[in-house]
Amino acid sequence: MDNNLYRSELDRVRYTAEGRTALTDRLMEAAKEPEEERRRSRWTRGAAAAVLAAVLLAGSAVAAAGIPGNLMDWFMRQWEDQTDRDMGENQTALIEQLTQEIGASVSESGVTVTLDSVTRGNSGAWLLLRVSGADIQQTDLPYHFGRMDLSFMPNPDTVETPGSYGMSVEFSRKSEDGLLMLISYDSQLIEEDTLLKGYEGELLLQNLMCGDSVMREGEWRLSFSLPPVEGQPLLTLDSVTVSATDQKTQKRCMTELRNIQISATDIRFTQSAEDQMCAPQLDALVLKDGTEIKTTGGASRWTSGAGGGEWATIHFWTLPVDLEQAVGFRVGEQTIFLDAIE
Repeated sequence: MDNNLYRSELDRVRYTAEGRTALTDRLMEAAKEPEEERRRSRWTRGAAAAVLAAVLLAGSAVAAAGIPGNLMDWFMRQWEDQTDRDMGENQTALIEQLTQEIGASVSESGVTVTLDSVTRGNSGAWLLLRVSGADIQQTDLPYHFGRMDLSFMPNPDTVETPGSYGMSVEFSRKSEDGLLMLISYDSQLIEEDTLLKGYEGELLLQNLMCGDSVMREGEWRLSFSLPPVEGQPLLTLDSVTVSATDQKTQKRCMTELRNIQISATDIRFTQSAEDQMCAPQLDALVLKDGTEIKTTGGASRWTSGAGGGEWATIHFWTLPVDLEQAVGFRVGEQTIFLDAIE
């Protein structure tokens, strides 16, 4: 999708049902470009959220029990919600290893934005922001930024086919010193590309908003460094055949998932070009105690050229997971157990 269209559409975001529907319709139409890979790409969170980041506030308010004070608090709540138990020592250690304190701040129009910390994985990241100087009166309003963008140098995406990334506000809430906001970032990386190498990052934020109203105009650019994260396991599986749904006929089909890679934050696989429209419903990572960590969605792209190579897909776990706890992943009603992985 043309970046100018992306930016112009975000500038016109309004928080009404009609506005959301109209924006979605326009963006989906714009995505129907002549190239075969774009016309047939699956628009799930990995693609659509990049364009609708300011609309899809995944959690503009959090539970009345209070707001998380840091990223570890957030992940502990997510873990407990999905597994109904406390995080163990290894799970806690994993998140600590993937989390880096940043502390970069910039002030504009009387508002100071601080990038407190970042947790990142193979293809995604969570960024905790602290905002001060704005007139935050109520705790449960949808505070956000009118435009959000995150870039890295060097570019972690080295595959020369159209890809995508998405940013969502997981929660925004009034805090003692202003506003606390958590942003999630998902990148459609495939093959050997990863966010766990060392990068220079830049977070761009424009116009602090409350709902569809601009609270404070301005642009905030926060630069930060991320060192390499070493020693993260990657589980691999050559292939497995699963049930899926044909996107044209909506009928059941069977497809072979190849080159399966499972990391603490995502699962990647490829399919043959002929199976592009046969879409598996990858739902969750299954843990030893039978509980599951859900996916937030996924996206697909070609590994090479227009309709060339294989059809590569990535799905994102809702939080980083210690893979020693994993026994399989669920595709619809079928569980693929990992004991076949060497």
